[in-house]
Amino acid sequence: MKKHSRILTIIPTCLLTLGFLTGCGDVQIFQTNTDPYALVALKDSELTNDNYYVKNNTRFYQTYLPARGNASSQVSALNESRVLVTMEDDALIPTYYSDELIAVPSDSPDLGEISLERFSIQGYTIGGISGYITEDGYLRFTRQGLVSDSSFLAAIGDTTSDAIRIASIDGKEISPEQINKKAGIIMGLEQGKSYKIGYYVGTKYYEKNITADCKVYEAYEMFSFSSDYIDDTPNGYMAFSMPQDLKPGFYNINGRGLFRYFNFTRGSQDEETIALNDSYYEDEKSKIEAYSRQYNLSVPKRVKDLKVTVKLESIETDFAEDTIQGIVFAPDGTTMNMDYDSNDKELTIAMAEGMAGDWTFNIIPKTLEISDIVVDNDKLAEEATCEETIFNLPEDRENQEFYAEYTSLKANPSECTVFGTVLAEDGKTYEMKLGMDQSDPDNKKYYISYEVPFAQAGQYIIRIYHYPEETTIATPVVRDKTEKDTEIIIVDG
Repeated sequence: MKKHSRILTIIPTCLLTLGFLTGCGDVQIFQTNTDPYALVALKDSELTNDNYYVKNNTRFYQTYLPARGNASSQVSALNESRVLVTMEDDALIPTYYSDELIAVPSDSPDLGEISLERFSIQGYTIGGISGYITEDGYLRFTRQGLVSDSSFLAAIGDTTSDAIRIASIDGKEISPEQINKKAGIIMGLEQGKSYKIGYYVGTKYYEKNITADCKVYEAYEMFSFSSDYIDDTPNGYMAFSMPQDLKPGFYNINGRGLFRYFNFTRGSQDEETIALNDSYYEDEKSKIEAYSRQYNLSVPKRVKDLKVTVKLESIETDFAEDTIQGIVFAPDGTTMNMDYDSNDKELTIAMAEGMAGDWTFNIIPKTLEISDIVVDNDKLAEEATCEETIFNLPEDRENQEFYAEYTSLKANPSECTVFGTVLAEDGKTYEMKLGMDQSDPDNKKYYISYEVPFAQAGQYIIRIYHYPEETTIATPVVRDKTEKDTEIIIVDG
């Protein structure tokens, strides 16, 4: 009887101990809760083929491609309408520091080239992307542009309408300044804040509180690197290291996932102070030139009804229509867009008047093949005089300025038409800029110039266009900006 009593005593004690550890009435003793939005560190033996991993010491973190957005596939050309959208899953994007690498295991020893599609952070918005502004000023989305799991989609519910139009935010009509036209989103909303949105679904009007719960990334730069940047390793994967001149930011590698890049070692700088949207390019013009093939057109005289047509060869199927662009640089620096006709495979631009000078046509993507460029105009307008001067630099020089003063024959010099170009030794054409020297208030000097931080030895051709009834142009000079008013170089003609 004592033995039996001892067993009965022990069993309740064990049950009490388990209850203390797990809680009463719950038998999930061995279950662990996993955060679905926590980065998972992997060992090299856990890597799977043809995925991309950020390697940090002995740990690997897979790059992350959000399921939301319109950029789930890889592209070969920059398309700034591509966006990726995150919510809680934003935490799954790994961080790459300058002394780390991207590991790529594969059954193939040839990875080919590396394509990096850079995305800028556009902040938070409601769950609608790829919208466009209608003639009546609304921002219109289709069903495909609604973001899954967003507050906006939950408010709309099931619908067959492709006419979802945003009319107002917190009682105020939506304005073009609030819209990112390339991404087709509302900008400037605060994370997690609720807004009273007035919108139409078809012809039915609603006003509901919608939360800004979507973080948007927009494609805005593209880089490609040859196999020379990829190294074999004895560890079962190939390795790619980021070039040191790339800016910090978010990059999608070969269309397989995002990572955040910092061009410094882990812990060496305050990450919160680092700008992640700074462009790699000096200005928008430099960016356009990097992604395009350039064609130059010299117009000797001002013309009326100028039309230029760029005819394309057969187009690769992976080029979306919105990636094909023609951007025109006019002689005075103005930028204009060409119209694309997908049926005729033509880019065209037409204007009532075309100024004399050098025009540059930038065709994007640069891999497009051009079959012909046709220039039409009805008749000549008043003739512009082109004064050409050739300079020979006998040696490399720093801080050079091509400079010419001009005298206005009009009472108001700003009404005169003067523009000029510099054809540099490298074959590129650069626009000159107008200026006014007010150092002597009683004798203002008007001039046109172009400064070169570093001018290589060789020939430079200066062309200045003007109208003799408006202005007279002094003989151009090249001068050293480091020594005030010092003129150099022999003028050949």
